[in-house]
Amino acid sequence: MKGRSGFFWVIALLVALLSGWLEIPHHAGADSISPADQPPVDLEVLQEFQEQGSADYWITFESNVDLSSAMLMDWESRGEYVYEQLTRSARQAQARVQAELQRRGVNFQSFWIQNAIFVESSDQVTLQEVLNFPEIQSIRAPRQIVLHEPQRPLFPAVSVQAVESNLTHIQVPEVWNTGITGSGLTVANIDTGVRYTHRALVNAFAIYSGEIYLDATIHGSEDPGCCPTLPTRQVLRLWQNTLALASFSTQTPTGAERIINIESPANGTNVDKVFTLRGSVSIAPFENNLVYEVYIPGMSEPFTIGPLMVNAPDLGAPGTFELPLNFGAAGYTGPVRITLSDLSAADGSLLAMDALFVVVK
Repeated sequence: MKGRSGFFWVIALLVALLSGWLEIPHHAGADSISPADQPPVDLEVLQEFQEQGSADYWITFESNVDLSSAMLMDWESRGEYVYEQLTRSARQAQARVQAELQRRGVNFQSFWIQNAIFVESSDQVTLQEVLNFPEIQSIRAPRQIVLHEPQRPLFPAVSVQAVESNLTHIQVPEVWNTGITGSGLTVANIDTGVRYTHRALVNAFAIYSGEIYLDATIHGSEDPGCCPTLPTRQVLRLWQNTLALASFSTQTPTGAERIINIESPANGTNVDKVFTLRGSVSIAPFENNLVYEVYIPGMSEPFTIGPLMVNAPDLGAPGTFELPLNFGAAGYTGPVRITLSDLSAADGSLLAMDALFVVVK
């Protein structure tokens, strides 16, 4: 593990442990059995043995590693020291138990950050043998953490009534009057000082399945600087260590949503060097033309760009599209990001967009 990013990864894992995100439960009492000469075993583990004849479980070990010396080291040395101390402690504590599990042909995975072993589908004889090792702290049942989708809305929608005093104090309206509104820009702030339950955020911001969902009202082409009126929905995701726009939609004055939907191939899949991208639009763009752009890692400008005709029966009606792509001529293989955009004929601003993230093989 080298460099600043290596240390940050270690510290992030330690913070997760201290906060309980990765913690393996170590409760004892009514939910576990603890003979005088053996570590406690969760009742769920014993019940699984009784019902299925085998069980998955965690084996935890004592972890008393002193990391205080790391605070006196520089950034890179600190990360290496923490990693080396924790892995060495885990190797020493788990060595005999790992050897026994290997001898019995049991599948398991070691976790140095928690000093624990996860055992997959062992029989009860194996568990009885493992319990004879005094270095074991406990036997715990796996816990499943469920990520629930956010329930919206929690509060009534908030509309802009006037310019906030903090904005007038720093003369933001004067900047708006020069034509600089910030339209089209997304600012992200991750900080413990951000109260995500605030009324201005709670109905407009969510993180789900590795993506950031943001509902925001931005300036339309004819909006005054003080008062944006164009509702948008933006989805962002991390791609090649960069926060990239994954989809973008706006609404018409009548409330209809402009959506571009890439239907195939699926996001995250491997594709051949020659394939066809297919999808649909909820509202056909001006002159039935979308713009496609292909991005590859390491390039800030598009690898290729061009128009894409939408097949729609009438102006503003729903439509479909097909985009044949050929990476064989360029000889490129690897990750690609392909975007389809509907741009305003009035000022070129973004009205709708969808992105496809695939790997060319």
